[in-house]
Amino acid sequence: MSDINGLKLINDAFGHSAGDKLLISAAKIFSDYCRETDLIARIGGDEFIVAMPNTSGVEAEKIIDKINKEAKKITIESIELSISFGFETKNEVHENIQEIYRTAEDLMYRVKLIEIPSMRSGAIKTILNTLYEKDKSSEIHSRIVSQISEKIAVAYGMNRQEVAEVKTAGLLHDIGKIIIPIEIITKEGKLTSEEYNLIKGHPEIGFRILNSSHDMRNISTIVLGHHERWDGLGYPRGIKTDEIPIQSRIIAIADTFDAMTSERTYREVCTNKQALDEIIRCSGTQFDPKLVKVFADNFEKII
Repeated sequence: MSDINGLKLINDAFGHSAGDKLLISAAKIFSDYCRETDLIARIGGDEFIVAMPNTSGVEAEKIIDKINKEAKKITIESIELSISFGFETKNEVHENIQEIYRTAEDLMYRVKLIEIPSMRSGAIKTILNTLYEKDKSSEIHSRIVSQISEKIAVAYGMNRQEVAEVKTAGLLHDIGKIIIPIEIITKEGKLTSEEYNLIKGHPEIGFRILNSSHDMRNISTIVLGHHERWDGLGYPRGIKTDEIPIQSRIIAIADTFDAMTSERTYREVCTNKQALDEIIRCSGTQFDPKLVKVFADNFEKII
């Protein structure tokens, strides 16, 4: 039994064509390293089974080792192909083939539990680096948003763990833009409604990418809510006031401030004072009024 690790993550980050390439690459390795007498079959979205007649456990392990070594040489969108395996041998006629199957499957899932966290963590870093390579301004923006968000959280009186979550979420808040074509991200002038809807999808894409990693579950929820508004007119869920995670509300202020004070292809740069005045003007509509007050009262320390 085998499972292709991270297929959903790659589908979410780079599209199903990238996921298809991952599956094709895996299938080719199976075909190249299994024997003519072996039966290879895809039995689920990311699962393959290989039936190997007249094969000992030692021989099966050798084949698995060869496949894993070859898999490490293959990357799809800079993410290394990772496959988890489990196997069991039927030695006697009376042994139940379904029990053999279940044992192999259980072993595969145990291996997967060990391998998948590091694979997903590495994949998230790769996705972020790919976004930054595609659009250098995204890296600069994310780092500034992270820094401002951290300072607002400290000024608000959050504890160390909460501050660390806000800082990390600020750095990753736009990771969902990986799926948006660079021509749209850097487009001069007004976006079409279709392009704008594509942009509006990035919090949900970011949520799905980050939510694939157990360690990033809290961060994924913060990222999902960073374009929600205090009055409920934001996206993607249209939630309002305290329904929005406070960390998301903090990032919304930091994100907007940096967007207004940085060069953009579609408008002129605002001064720090102009940006602050606009955030204060939108207090109680777009932004949490308590957080706006914290931001304004500590403005010289934060910026």
